[in-house]
Amino acid sequence: MTDAYTHRNMDKYIKKIYFAGGGGSGMSGGKKLGQGASGCVLTPPIPCNDRKQTSKNISKIIELNRENKLDDIENEINISDKLKTIDKHGYHFAIIKTYCKLRKNIIRKDVVYIDDRQKTKYKDKCTINKNRNYINLIQNNAGINLDNMLDNSSLHHDEKIIIYNQFRSIIKHLFIGMKKMHKLHIIHGDIKPNNMAVFKENNHVNILYFDYGLSIDMAEVNMNRADHIGVFGTPGYIAPEKYIASHIFKYSNKYSLSKLKDKENAMTLIRKINSIIMENEIDVQSVDININKTRLGISIAHDSHIVDKNNNIITPRDIENIFYDILEHIRNQTLTTVFYEPINGFLYKEDIYALGMTIYQIYDRFKIKHNPLFLNLVSNMIAPEPKNRYNIIQCLKHPFTNGID
Repeated sequence: MTDAYTHRNMDKYIKKIYFAGGGGSGMSGGKKLGQGASGCVLTPPIPCNDRKQTSKNISKIIELNRENKLDDIENEINISDKLKTIDKHGYHFAIIKTYCKLRKNIIRKDVVYIDDRQKTKYKDKCTINKNRNYINLIQNNAGINLDNMLDNSSLHHDEKIIIYNQFRSIIKHLFIGMKKMHKLHIIHGDIKPNNMAVFKENNHVNILYFDYGLSIDMAEVNMNRADHIGVFGTPGYIAPEKYIASHIFKYSNKYSLSKLKDKENAMTLIRKINSIIMENEIDVQSVDININKTRLGISIAHDSHIVDKNNNIITPRDIENIFYDILEHIRNQTLTTVFYEPINGFLYKEDIYALGMTIYQIYDRFKIKHNPLFLNLVSNMIAPEPKNRYNIIQCLKHPFTNGID
């Protein structure tokens, strides 16, 4: 998928990636594994040819629309192809094996067809609008969705026991996967439990990354443009500098940045950003991360300038510090440098922030034995100011994971 294209030649492009088949053996269907913002997941997969498919693979069905554009899907496939070069056996990443346009005459018990007038949603079926186009991505079945495990306390008992007993080595495995990704100059961009899978083999568990819909291949990025400095990801897992940089850009498009030299103008914008980030803190509660400074063992500084009644991990002082730091980089024309720098750049550290939030949920929900070393690790992973936040090398060198096989 290397040809350039526009939406005007979309139909031509769709035909180009269309593989013969889509019917054939194995079409009686299985079950719907999940539903995300971009589409649904089925096992066994809907084949792209007449070969029989097994439960070792899954289909990710993505509707082509304004949110899911062909270039986004192409990017996801290209990211997967690059990850395949460093993880051929799928120990760290779910890999896309093949893809095709979804045919419109599929008969399966886990698929239902509707038209534009129907609004019914089916919990156990993948809903396909027969008037729209879909892409079928076939990838390895990475296992049980981590989000489902966290939400269902009575399910997957064996896997949870293994995670409890092997917690440190599982966290290190996640770090090794991220190190491989970051050394390849790939930013995942949307790390969260719903984009991770728990794979059990014999008496061992690995957690894998998947869904590269928001991932960035930094090798393809123009280092002089700030195109990738903005808010993307899932509320609750989005690092604060994303909101702050985005709102400074919006302000600069409307007013001159010189206006922010006036402290009153600057504080007005900071208060607005603070309000938005605090709304994000509400989203943190809605996804039930259940995290604050006290739970992490962080001492709370009493500062008359700062009021933080909720004991949040991000305070107004943090927001103010990040604001002036980013503003200084914009004025010095060094913003893309600090965001795009390999391993230590803010974009890379945004993955670290989201992973810190995620592994804390595992620790909290699975009632892992209290471990101050782990809490110290997480505190450094989700440090509000990105210049103080760990990179992936520091995560691996931390005493909690260092020395674990």
